[in-house]
Amino acid sequence: MKKYILFFCVFALFAALTHAQTGTHVHVEVDRTAVGMCSIMGKAAYVDAESNDTIGIANAKLKMVALPKSSLVVESKTNQKGNFMLLKRVSKFYDKYLIKVSAKGFEDAEVTFDYQKDTSDKAAKKDVGIILLKKKNQ
Repeated sequence: MKKYILFFCVFALFAALTHAQTGTHVHVEVDRTAVGMCSIMGKAAYVDAESNDTIGIANAKLKMVALPKSSLVVESKTNQKGNFMLLKRVSKFYDKYLIKVSAKGFEDAEVTFDYQKDTSDKAAKKDVGIILLKKKNQ
């Protein structure tokens, strides 16, 4: 039994030394087209007619497109309090973006902003604030 354990230890040591001498190569892919992270946050909400309070809208759909081509950048949903954060690696920072917010029982709302103008570096976060939606007339 001891012979087998000794043989196994010598074999494992030999394999480790051989592997260390020959080395291994790890292939790492880098997205060379990515120039930065697009990070946008805000809140989708409505104003309650009775209390005049601003109330977040849960599970509202968000679409962010780059203007003027209207190419889709990212889609997401709001959390239970109506807050959202849109994160996306982008290959190009466009001058203007549009965020469209849709929710059942509400009219769609749109907000445009200039990402390059409003943020000084590529890692900065852009807060678009509260996007108010109006209830549909029933």
